[in-house]
Amino acid sequence: MASIPVDDFLQELSEIRTARRELRERDEWLAGREAWLEQGIAYERGGGAIQETIPQPELFDDDSERPRLRQAIVNLMRENSPHRAWRPVEVIRELEGRGWLPEADSGHQMVRNRLAAMVRTGEMTKKDGYYQLDPEVHATGVMSPE
Repeated sequence: MASIPVDDFLQELSEIRTARRELRERDEWLAGREAWLEQGIAYERGGGAIQETIPQPELFDDDSERPRLRQAIVNLMRENSPHRAWRPVEVIRELEGRGWLPEADSGHQMVRNRLAAMVRTGEMTKKDGYYQLDPEVHATGVMSPE
């Protein structure tokens, strides 16, 4: 009886896992687009407030466009554990590394101001100088309008 080499199984398993990951990513994108369209329909029909669904960071990979500061902060924090709390200097350093830090001389202060504004709107909390994204925002990427 002929046997199939284990390497063939490992290769196929790797391909399946890659395909499943790609499907999950596509499903997440489709769910976000679906939610956005449903909001627009509800709003046009006079039934609700518009919320913002934060675009996936991959949309900004080609450097042709950068996310707005609020979007950049949310994307950064969503890539990490929902329990992670951030100091402003960490947020600034990460945004700078991605090319998402505002280019103005006051870029660092703009980040600090945005973090404080997001606390006021309930999109994140602040404790002992550390900021943490609201669990619902972290899970969905959906935020109230600015």
